[in-house]
Amino acid sequence: MTGRPNKLTEMRREVIVAAVRRGCRLGRAAAEARIGRSTLMEWLRRGRVALEAADTTGEPIPEKERLFAELHRDVDAAWKEWWDDYLESFARGGES
Repeated sequence: MTGRPNKLTEMRREVIVAAVRRGCRLGRAAAEARIGRSTLMEWLRRGRVALEAADTTGEPIPEKERLFAELHRDVDAAWKEWWDDYLESFARGGES
Protein backbone atom coordinates (compact mmCIF):
# COMPACT_ATOMS: atom_id res chain seq x y z
CA MET A 1 0.00 0.00 0.00
CA THR A 2 1.52 3.33 -1.02
CA GLY A 3 -0.86 6.14 0.04
CA ARG A 4 -0.40 9.81 -0.69
CA PRO A 5 3.08 11.26 -1.10
CA ASN A 6 4.33 13.22 1.87
CA LYS A 7 4.33 17.01 1.45
CA LEU A 8 7.02 17.51 4.08
CA THR A 9 10.22 18.28 2.22
CA GLU A 10 13.56 19.59 3.41
CA MET A 11 12.71 22.96 1.84
CA ARG A 12 9.37 23.18 3.67
CA ARG A 13 11.07 22.22 6.92
CA GLU A 14 13.59 25.04 6.43
CA VAL A 15 10.84 27.58 5.65
CA ILE A 16 8.88 26.60 8.77
CA VAL A 17 11.92 26.70 11.05
CA ALA A 18 13.05 30.07 9.67
CA ALA A 19 9.58 31.53 10.23
CA VAL A 20 9.46 30.31 13.83
CA ARG A 21 12.97 31.66 14.41
CA ARG A 22 11.69 35.09 13.28
CA GLY A 23 8.89 34.86 15.85
CA CYS A 24 6.03 33.78 13.59
CA ARG A 25 3.22 31.77 15.09
CA LEU A 26 2.69 28.27 13.74
CA GLY A 27 -0.24 29.30 11.55
CA ARG A 28 1.93 31.91 9.82
CA ALA A 29 4.84 29.50 9.51
CA ALA A 30 2.48 26.98 7.88
CA ALA A 31 1.19 29.62 5.47
CA GLU A 32 4.74 30.53 4.46
CA ALA A 33 5.36 26.84 3.72
CA ARG A 34 2.08 26.76 1.75
CA ILE A 35 0.39 24.19 3.99
CA GLY A 36 -2.48 24.34 6.44
CA ARG A 37 -1.94 24.86 10.14
CA SER A 38 -3.56 21.49 10.86
CA THR A 39 -1.03 19.81 8.56
CA LEU A 40 1.85 21.43 10.41
CA MET A 41 0.37 20.43 13.75
CA GLU A 42 0.07 16.81 12.55
CA TRP A 43 3.68 16.84 11.34
CA LEU A 44 4.88 18.18 14.68
CA ARG A 45 2.83 15.54 16.50
CA ARG A 46 4.36 12.78 14.37
CA GLY A 47 7.82 14.13 15.08
CA ARG A 48 7.20 14.28 18.83
CA VAL A 49 5.87 10.72 18.83
CA ALA A 50 8.87 9.47 16.84
CA LEU A 51 11.34 11.20 19.17
CA GLU A 52 9.57 9.93 22.28
CA ALA A 53 9.51 6.37 20.91
CA ALA A 54 13.22 6.51 20.11
CA ASP A 55 13.96 7.81 23.62
CA THR A 56 11.83 5.13 25.25
CA THR A 57 12.98 2.14 23.21
CA GLY A 58 16.50 3.17 22.28
CA GLU A 59 15.70 2.20 18.70
CA PRO A 60 16.56 4.53 15.83
CA ILE A 61 13.85 6.69 14.34
CA PRO A 62 12.34 4.95 11.29
CA GLU A 63 13.37 6.58 8.01
CA LYS A 64 9.77 7.47 7.12
CA GLU A 65 9.50 9.49 10.38
CA ARG A 66 12.98 11.05 10.31
CA LEU A 67 11.98 14.36 8.66
CA PHE A 68 9.04 14.77 11.06
CA ALA A 69 11.37 14.22 14.03
CA GLU A 70 13.84 16.76 12.61
CA LEU A 71 11.03 19.25 12.09
CA HIS A 72 9.83 18.88 15.68
CA ARG A 73 13.35 19.16 17.09
CA ASP A 74 14.24 22.17 14.92
CA VAL A 75 10.97 24.05 15.54
CA ASP A 76 11.42 23.53 19.27
CA ALA A 77 15.00 24.84 19.09
CA ALA A 78 13.96 27.82 16.91
CA TRP A 79 11.17 28.72 19.33
CA LYS A 80 13.58 28.58 22.29
CA GLU A 81 16.13 30.67 20.36
CA TRP A 82 13.51 33.31 19.53
CA TRP A 83 12.24 33.37 23.11
CA ASP A 84 15.77 33.78 24.52
CA ASP A 85 16.44 36.65 22.09
CA TYR A 86 13.13 38.26 23.04
CA LEU A 87 13.90 38.06 26.75
CA GLU A 88 17.38 39.50 26.22
CA SER A 89 15.91 42.36 24.20
CA PHE A 90 13.31 42.98 26.91
CA ALA A 91 16.02 43.02 29.58
CA ARG A 92 17.91 45.65 27.55
CA GLY A 93 14.79 47.79 27.39
CA GLY A 94 13.75 46.75 23.89
CA GLU A 95 17.02 47.71 22.23
CA SER A 96 18.35 45.62 19.36
